[in-house]
Amino acid sequence: IRAIKETPHAKEYEARIRVDGDVDPKVFARFVGERLKVTQKTPARVAHRRADKDRERWIEFVSFSPIEAGGEGEKYWRVRLRTEHGTYVKEVINGESGSTTPSLSELVGLPCQCVELDVLAILDVEGRPEEVRRAPLAFGQNL
Repeated sequence: IRAIKETPHAKEYEARIRVDGDVDPKVFARFVGERLKVTQKTPARVAHRRADKDRERWIEFVSFSPIEAGGEGEKYWRVRLRTEHGTYVKEVINGESGSTTPSLSELVGLPCQCVELDVLAILDVEGRPEEVRRAPLAFGQNL
């Protein structure tokens, strides 16, 4: 586990996000496949264990799909994205009051909040799927 966590890998995530308002799907489509540079200050939620500094990372939005409507004008979307190792993904979505720029909230002009977040894949440093590696077969299993 330590080797995976400490080796710089890009990751692919799927997030369920809440958007406070209506977003035309064409707005989201503008960002699909584009690698964006983001600058992130250390988030409040990890400030007690991380140095307070600005970090530059890349993100790529892979897809956006609407999933359901909430109350009071809330809309929910499934967002798939790839990020450089060390990116604070929740802050890429909500912007944490301007400490991550650009954020998805900033890009669409509406408040966005990460409701669920899952890691789908660990990628190589550039964001491509890693080569599958297996333990060698035991003696005699190749016969």
